[in-house]
Amino acid sequence: MLQTNTKISDYLLLLATIAVSGVPFFTTSTLYMPLFAVLLFVFLLRNKTFDISFLVIILLLTTITAIQSYVFNFFSLQTSVGVFLRVLTAYLVIKTLNDKFIPYFIQTLYIMAIISLPFYFLTSFSPVIADALKAVSHSIQFLNISQQNLPTVIVYNLYRVHEIRNTGPFWEPGAFAGYLILAYMFNEFIESQKQKRMRIVLLITILTTFSTTGYLALSVFLAFYFFFTIKSPLTKLILLLLIPASSYLAYSNLDFIGKKIEAQIERATSGADPYRKDLNTQRFLNVLRDVVDFKGHETVGRGSNPITRYSYNPDKQIRTVGLTDILVRMGLPFTLLMLILLYYSLSQFLRANNQYSLISTLGLFSAILVTLMSEVYFNFPLYWCLLFLHFIDKDSFDKEMHEKVSAPTRSAGAEYS
Repeated sequence: MLQTNTKISDYLLLLATIAVSGVPFFTTSTLYMPLFAVLLFVFLLRNKTFDISFLVIILLLTTITAIQSYVFNFFSLQTSVGVFLRVLTAYLVIKTLNDKFIPYFIQTLYIMAIISLPFYFLTSFSPVIADALKAVSHSIQFLNISQQNLPTVIVYNLYRVHEIRNTGPFWEPGAFAGYLILAYMFNEFIESQKQKRMRIVLLITILTTFSTTGYLALSVFLAFYFFFTIKSPLTKLILLLLIPASSYLAYSNLDFIGKKIEAQIERATSGADPYRKDLNTQRFLNVLRDVVDFKGHETVGRGSNPITRYSYNPDKQIRTVGLTDILVRMGLPFTLLMLILLYYSLSQFLRANNQYSLISTLGLFSAILVTLMSEVYFNFPLYWCLLFLHFIDKDSFDKEMHEKVSAPTRSAGAEYS
């Protein structure tokens, strides 16, 4: 009974973390404090302790915040508390769920994918059903405690239904694609009875998002993964030749990839001032705006409050490129530290599953960087969790590895050989 209760509470804590990381009704900083309080209570109840290295990270973040406040002569308690709560929430989720975090995350995204597919196909082929669901979404708006006013039935967001793209429960299809890709990649390195089924469902759901960046991230991962798992040198050579050829064909023949990228580049380079009056949020233009914001603030960044974060018109600015956004907010040294922590955490995850290699680690790392070109994921706790995977107790890693060695297992990627 105790084990069952622990499993249920772990799933609920993870689900709450995912909910505040992009599900419209719950994407609000108002929920950060109660979620943090519950996580801290469970953390202490399970006799967990803070890692010294994590406290050092918090000290560095505190120092950066203090320097930013001095440089800009401005301090927002609400913004700063929000930043720290995201980081603390991510750490506490990892320490609380421990070695169950990734398996439970995969399972949760798998269920979200299964739920999304009927909604996606029904609303794509039947405008009547789409309109009926939108009517339902309006009737449950009283449950909405966030500032986002999107037509959602909680488990499925209908905001982009006219574009025939699968948004899942998140704020837009690209965000859903990013989280699905994380689940898909992790699933490839964790053996389970549902692994094959999960792979198929997650892959199909990723394809239904029609996310350009999502497709690119998936392609990057698969290229590294197949190179890692395939043993034949000839097959590897063929793969190396097929990747650029297939990429060119996709770019040339798929409008939502090739023409979309060309249009964004043309729009971004059509004027000298990236801060020109239009409020277009396409990614290449946002990168150029972030370059403007970054200049002169390379060391400690500009902070997260709009008043200091943006060079002009802070009330009207939106950023959609997560990698350059965090660079502007935190500065180059801390961003590099984040990338180092991410790479180290991924390598530790692979070692725990007896799947480590330089190629597989680079595959995971590179694909995640690609997803960060799509969304500002570090505005939410979930992506911060990826930086703290190495804080999972070493005893749990060793136990997991022992169980895998003791049990008969297939070789990594045997199905693709």
